[in-house]
Formats: sequence, C-alpha cells, structure tokens
Amino acid sequence: MSQVKFWETGKIFLEGHMVLLRGCYFKCLKPHTSGVSNAPHPTQDTEYWQRFRPSLN
Repeated sequence: MSQVKFWETGKIFLEGHMVLLRGCYFKCLKPHTSGVSNAPHPTQDTEYWQRFRPSLN
C-alpha cells in the first residue's frame, strides 16, 4: 500500500496514493496535481478520489 500523506495543495498525487483528510482516508484514482485551478478535492471529486476505509485488524 502506498504511504499515507496529508492532503495539501501543490502536491503531485499518483494513482494509488493514500491521503488523510479530516479524519477520513482517500485513495487517488488518477494522477493529478493538487492546488491548480479546478484541482480535484478528495471530499468532492469521485472521479479522482475514492473514500477509503482501511481494515482495522
């Protein structure tokens, strides 16, 4: 699994990257750069981000 990072603007996210935002995990579905105009935001864009619940064993 890709390392979990905090979501922030101006970062390049690749497919499979995991981010933590507001206590929820999100998995990147398509490579993109955050912070540019109309950049997909994890809580709003389901084409680029998928809400992810890691299994807690």
